[in-house]
Amino acid sequence: MRKYAQHVQVGTEERLNEWNNFGDSTFFAVVTIGFTLTDGDLLETPVRIIGRLLSSTPLIGDFTGDGVVGFADFLLFAVAFGSSNSRFDLTDDGVVGFQDFLIFANMFRSGN
Repeated sequence: MRKYAQHVQVGTEERLNEWNNFGDSTFFAVVTIGFTLTDGDLLETPVRIIGRLLSSTPLIGDFTGDGVVGFADFLLFAVAFGSSNSRFDLTDDGVVGFQDFLIFANMFRSGN
Protein backbone atom coordinates (compact mmCIF):
# COMPACT_ATOMS: atom_id res chain seq x y z
CA MET A 1 0.00 0.00 0.00
CA ARG A 2 1.35 3.42 -0.95
CA LYS A 3 1.39 6.04 1.78
CA TYR A 4 2.60 9.55 2.24
CA ALA A 5 2.52 11.95 5.13
CA GLN A 6 2.01 15.66 5.54
CA HIS A 7 3.48 17.57 8.46
CA VAL A 8 1.21 20.43 9.53
CA GLN A 9 1.94 23.06 12.15
CA VAL A 10 -0.90 25.27 13.34
CA GLY A 11 0.39 27.72 15.92
CA THR A 12 2.23 25.61 18.48
CA GLU A 13 0.39 22.39 17.55
CA GLU A 14 2.10 19.95 15.20
CA ARG A 15 0.30 17.18 13.36
CA LEU A 16 1.28 14.48 10.91
CA ASN A 17 -1.48 13.57 8.47
CA GLU A 18 -1.11 10.33 6.51
CA TRP A 19 -2.84 9.37 3.27
CA ASN A 20 -2.96 6.00 1.53
CA ASN A 21 -3.00 4.99 -2.13
CA PHE A 22 -1.28 7.90 -3.82
CA GLY A 23 -0.14 7.55 -7.45
CA ASP A 24 3.30 7.98 -8.96
CA SER A 25 2.31 11.40 -10.27
CA THR A 26 1.83 12.83 -6.78
CA PHE A 27 3.80 16.04 -6.26
CA PHE A 28 4.50 18.17 -3.21
CA ALA A 29 5.50 21.78 -2.66
CA VAL A 30 7.51 23.37 0.14
CA VAL A 31 6.64 27.04 0.46
CA THR A 32 8.32 28.10 3.71
CA ILE A 33 11.47 27.09 5.54
CA GLY A 34 11.96 28.12 9.16
CA PHE A 35 15.37 28.70 10.70
CA THR A 36 15.93 28.92 14.44
CA LEU A 37 18.48 31.64 15.11
CA THR A 38 21.06 31.49 17.90
CA ASP A 39 18.96 33.91 19.99
CA GLY A 40 15.98 31.53 19.70
CA ASP A 41 14.00 33.63 17.24
CA LEU A 42 12.46 31.94 14.22
CA LEU A 43 13.26 33.29 10.78
CA GLU A 44 10.81 32.10 8.13
CA THR A 45 11.92 32.31 4.51
CA PRO A 46 9.57 31.82 1.55
CA VAL A 47 10.81 29.21 -0.94
CA ARG A 48 9.40 27.26 -3.86
CA ILE A 49 10.53 23.63 -3.90
CA ILE A 50 8.55 21.12 -5.94
CA GLY A 51 9.12 17.37 -5.55
CA ARG A 52 7.54 14.11 -6.61
CA LEU A 53 6.59 11.26 -4.30
CA LEU A 54 7.70 7.86 -5.56
CA SER A 55 6.01 4.64 -4.61
CA SER A 56 8.84 2.35 -5.61
CA THR A 57 12.16 1.68 -3.94
CA PRO A 58 15.15 2.79 -6.00
CA LEU A 59 17.36 0.03 -7.39
CA ILE A 60 20.61 -0.18 -5.42
CA GLY A 61 23.53 0.68 -7.70
CA ASP A 62 21.40 2.32 -10.40
CA PHE A 63 23.12 5.70 -10.18
CA THR A 64 21.90 6.79 -13.63
CA GLY A 65 18.24 6.11 -12.79
CA ASP A 66 17.58 4.08 -15.95
CA GLY A 67 16.23 1.04 -14.08
CA VAL A 68 19.30 -1.19 -14.56
CA VAL A 69 22.70 -1.49 -12.92
CA GLY A 70 24.92 -1.21 -15.97
CA PHE A 71 28.28 -0.08 -17.24
CA ALA A 72 27.46 3.63 -16.96
CA ASP A 73 26.69 3.06 -13.27
CA PHE A 74 30.04 1.27 -12.89
CA LEU A 75 31.89 4.26 -14.38
CA LEU A 76 30.17 6.65 -11.96
CA PHE A 77 30.92 4.32 -9.04
CA ALA A 78 34.58 3.98 -10.08
CA VAL A 79 35.03 7.76 -10.09
CA ALA A 80 33.47 8.01 -6.60
CA PHE A 81 35.52 5.11 -5.15
CA GLY A 82 37.55 6.28 -2.14
CA SER A 83 35.46 9.40 -1.65
CA SER A 84 32.86 10.23 1.00
CA ASN A 85 30.11 10.81 -1.59
CA SER A 86 26.97 9.53 0.16
CA ARG A 87 25.27 8.81 -3.16
CA PHE A 88 27.72 5.94 -3.75
CA ASP A 89 28.26 4.92 -0.10
CA LEU A 90 26.03 1.85 -0.15
CA THR A 91 26.99 0.80 3.40
CA ASP A 92 26.48 4.23 4.98
CA ASP A 93 29.86 4.06 6.70
CA GLY A 94 31.07 7.43 5.42
CA VAL A 95 33.37 6.21 2.66
CA VAL A 96 32.91 4.60 -0.75
CA GLY A 97 35.07 1.52 -0.26
CA PHE A 98 35.48 -2.17 -0.93
CA GLN A 99 32.29 -3.22 0.90
CA ASP A 100 30.34 -0.80 -1.28
CA PHE A 101 32.03 -2.29 -4.33
CA LEU A 102 30.95 -5.80 -3.30
CA ILE A 103 27.33 -4.67 -3.02
CA PHE A 104 27.55 -2.87 -6.35
CA ALA A 105 29.23 -5.85 -8.05
CA ASN A 106 26.50 -8.19 -6.81
CA MET A 107 23.79 -5.93 -8.25
CA PHE A 108 25.74 -5.51 -11.51
CA ARG A 109 26.24 -9.28 -11.83
CA SER A 110 22.55 -10.03 -11.18
CA GLY A 111 21.61 -8.00 -14.24
CA ASN A 112 19.07 -5.76 -12.50
